[in-house]
Parts: sequence; C-alpha cells; structure tokens
Amino acid sequence: MDTISIVKEYLDSSLSDRALLITAAWGSGKTYFWKESIVPLVEERGQKPVYVSLNGISNVQQLESQILLQVLPEKMRTKLVFNTLNIFTRRILKTEFSELSGSLRPKNFTNCVICYDDLERCDPFLLKEVWGFINQDIEKLGIKTIVLTDDSKLDDQFDKIREKNVGQILKYQADVNAILKSIVNSYENIDQEYYKLIESNFDFISGLVQKFSIENFRTIKSFFENLRVVFKYSHEAKRSYHKVILFVLIFTSELALGMISPKSFKKIKEVEMEGEEFRILNMLKESTSENQGDNDTPRNYWEELSNRYLNKIDVSNYSFFKGICEYILTGVIDENQIQEETDLEETELLKMPQNILALKYLMGPDFRLLHDKTFKEYLEIVIESTKKGEYNTYDYNTIATNLPFYQAEGLLDLSKKELKEIVLEGVKLSAANFSRSEYVWQNINAFRADNDLAKEVRKEIKKIHSQSLVDEQQARIDEIVGFIKDENGNGVASILDEYYFKPLFNQTSNDELVQSMCNASNPVLYQIDRKLNDRYIQGSAHTTYVREADDIKKIAAGLTESLKKFDKKSVKGYLIRSITQTLNQSLEEPKVV
Repeated sequence: MDTISIVKEYLDSSLSDRALLITAAWGSGKTYFWKESIVPLVEERGQKPVYVSLNGISNVQQLESQILLQVLPEKMRTKLVFNTLNIFTRRILKTEFSELSGSLRPKNFTNCVICYDDLERCDPFLLKEVWGFINQDIEKLGIKTIVLTDDSKLDDQFDKIREKNVGQILKYQADVNAILKSIVNSYENIDQEYYKLIESNFDFISGLVQKFSIENFRTIKSFFENLRVVFKYSHEAKRSYHKVILFVLIFTSELALGMISPKSFKKIKEVEMEGEEFRILNMLKESTSENQGDNDTPRNYWEELSNRYLNKIDVSNYSFFKGICEYILTGVIDENQIQEETDLEETELLKMPQNILALKYLMGPDFRLLHDKTFKEYLEIVIESTKKGEYNTYDYNTIATNLPFYQAEGLLDLSKKELKEIVLEGVKLSAANFSRSEYVWQNINAFRADNDLAKEVRKEIKKIHSQSLVDEQQARIDEIVGFIKDENGNGVASILDEYYFKPLFNQTSNDELVQSMCNASNPVLYQIDRKLNDRYIQGSAHTTYVREADDIKKIAAGLTESLKKFDKKSVKGYLIRSITQTLNQSLEEPKVV
C-alpha cells in the first residue's frame, strides 16, 4: 500500500489512540507532502488541518498557543492573544493562559488533524514534555495526529516514546516529478517568461534531477531560483540553455551538499577562464576542505563531478560558466560576464550545423531528456540527412544501431524495410566525402554490431574504408613514380619513411613502379634499396604486412624479370638485384602489425 493510501486509511479510521509518523531526510519534501497531498484529504473529510513546526519551540505553552491561534474563531483568537501576551490584561481578566486554553480545547479540537513537523529539531530537553503534550491530545481528545521527522536524527529516548504512542511509521519517498511540476507551476503568475522557459524544458530538467538522485526539496527550489536569476542575463542563449540548466543544477546541488562553499570562489576570482577549468575546479574543492592537512593532495574535483553527475549524461552538454558559478556561490551577479559566457557558448553552438546537432542529441540515451516537439524535429532532420549521405561514413554505424531502436519502440514512423533502404543508401552516398580514420574504424570494430541493419551497414563502411586505403596507397605509389622520374631520391625516401609502420603496397598497380625503377638513376635506386632494407630487414619493424604480401611478390617478380636486361656486373644491376633480394626476404615471415 502506498503512503497516501495509508494516510487515507488513518484519517478514516475510528480509532485515534496513536499518531502516524512520516519519516524522511531533512529537505526531502515532507512539508510539501503535508500541504499538497494530506491537507486536501483532511479538508475533503470536513476536518481542519493544523500545522505546527517544533523547530525553535521553547516551552509547551508556546506550542499550544500556536495551535489555538489556528483553531479558534477570530474573536476568541484575539482574546487569547491579549491574555497570553499582555501580562497587564491577564491580571485584569484574572485568568491565566492554561485556564483559558484548557476551557477552549475539547470543544474546538475534536474536528482537527494536527501536523507536528521537525520533531528531530525539537530541543532534546523538551522532547519528553512536548511528546507528553501531543499524546494527551491523542488519548484524551482523540485528535488525529501526523508527525513529520527524520527519525535517524532522534536519540534513544524517542524509541520508548515511539513504541507506546506511534501507531505506524511511514518511510516517505518524494514524488520528484510532482514536486517539480508544482514548483514550475508556481512561477506561472510570477514570471511568465521564465515559466515558459522551464515549462518547455521540463522533461530535460526532470530527467537530470532523477539521474542525479536529487531529492532534497530545498535544493530543487534553490535551483529554480538560481536559474531564474541567471535567465535574466542569458535568455537569448536559447541553443545553449541545456548547458546553462545543467551547470546551475550541478553547482546548486554541490553547494547544498557542502562540497563547495561561498568562500571557495575567493581564490579563483582572478583566474583566467581559458584552459583553466581543471585548475578552478580543484581550487574550489581545496578551499572547501578545511580539515585537509598541509601535505595532503586535494582530490581531483573533476573526477568527483564526473562520478556524481557527468558520467550519467552526455558530457558534451557540460560547459563551465565562471560568472554563473560566482553567483551560485556568493550571490554576486556579474551581469556582463554571465552574458558574455552564455553568448560565447551560443555562438559556438550556432556554428554547428542543425543536422549534426540533431544527431548528437539522438544518438545516445539522452534523447529521453528532449521535449517531445524537439525530439520529433530532430528525428526528421536526422532521417533526411541520413538518406542524403550527409553524415560522416563512420557515423552510420551509430545511426544503424540507434534508429532501429526508435523504429521498434514506435517512435519512428518507418517500416524496417524503409529504414534499411534509407540507411544503406545514405552510407553509400557518404563515400563521396569520406575521410578515413584508422582509430575510429578500430573503435567501431571493438564492439559487436547490435542488430542486422548495423551488421550490413558495417560491411558497407568496411568497403568504403578499405577502398579509401587502397586509393591512398595508390596515390602514394604514383607519387613515388613521379619522384623517381624527377630523380628525387629524397622524395621517395620521405614516402617510405611515412609508411614505415603501415602497409604501402596493397592492391596497388605496380607495373609502372617497376618500370620507373628500371629507368631510375643509381643514386635514386640506392635511396630505395636503403629504405626498403631498413623497412623490412634491419629496422625495428622487420616485418611485411600480410595485406601487401601479394603486391610485394609481383614487384619482386617484375624486377627479377627486368634483371635480364642489365649487365650483372653493372651498379644498376647490383642495386636492382639487392632490392629484389630484400623484397623476397621480407616475404619469408610475413605477419600483421
């Protein structure tokens, strides 16, 4: 049974000899739960809700006066105030507070439901007396009583009290979404422009709050107030607003958790922003750690932020705003700095093409943070750009992994066949602007393809990647031929050096290379002989790549055939024979590197 159902059952029960205790951490929204959820239930039943905080209560009389001031009719309330606060009046009327309140209680309390909040913050020396007062109303008058507290903060003396006077203990779990909606709606009549902003970004904000497990009601309220102030100076930064929201939420939470403090900002105020974020973050942490010894090394604050927040989201949404940080920590508003920083972020995002921005948001779990309208717009953009081959060829691996998920979940109005045709057509078209990266390709192959479409797309990417490699190598072979013809031995050597640790002769057309070497001058042949010997025999590589073995055989065979034309005693014949021997020797133990 959920918490609200148990509260209903308690209010409807004819038995009223025990209190209902609701416990949760301070700031988790227990008071909000009373006001927004329990008070309406009380009023539906024709009862009067009464709320009293025990924080700061110095005596039982003070507690009782607070209750009576809420319960009594206005005329009687005025009489009570005068007799409680004015000793001169009390003497004239010849009545004491206890006598007056005692005569008023039974008649006016029978239809009340009293909420006692902050029990754990009551003076420990008064706790027994206060609870005796509460229990008297429960036992003698049958008053429905709800107590809000964090029972983990109560000492052992409360255990005995609880056993006797508390009927049921509920662990309150805040409905974060309901709390967020309530706070957002509260701005509708206060600040219409700000309300539109947070309402349109509600899904994004809610997703972050839940990912970061922020349940403290006061922290959430502080976040919205901080964001409201920041919004005044960054309301034009519409594209970068997710970054602003994320930053304000993270550092409001960090301040509430005590990870950083207002004095933290003093040390970093003069630090230049460019390239200094890691230094700033560690200085923030260092100045907060008062108990840290002189010889202790402060923990990397970036790692701490990553563990608490950034590892749970797309870190590309994070940027550091020094001006906003200063406001959150100190309350000092540097309007110009906030505006300059958010404008700069906006400019950077504006440089990013819309289709790349859409792909960035959709190709990962953070699509759940997007507003429905934005999600649909981005999805349309991605589908269109995918079909036209406008994305990087390697991106089609990610596209083929994620779009089938949207299709299977009903978020994409395309059949499997239609989606397959679009993605495969796009990846083939993308080859026109292909830029090869061995690192990215190796990274893709480190993971198994998640679905059939991804498997097919990966085959197409492999074809494009491999053909690009062949085309590049052929272009380099053509360059070597050109250098040989120009008698440029250094040019030939530079290319062989460049490919010292990677294949060069792979599915290339080498007939012209063999012919040019046979026509080369002896100094150029010497350069070639020396570099090939370094590459395959003497050098640290000492290897032939399996992929180029067939081409090496063909080149060696071509040179062997050409030797018939040269005098064995000539220098040129010697050089060509030496090059051939080197190539043949390299084929003896080919391996992959």
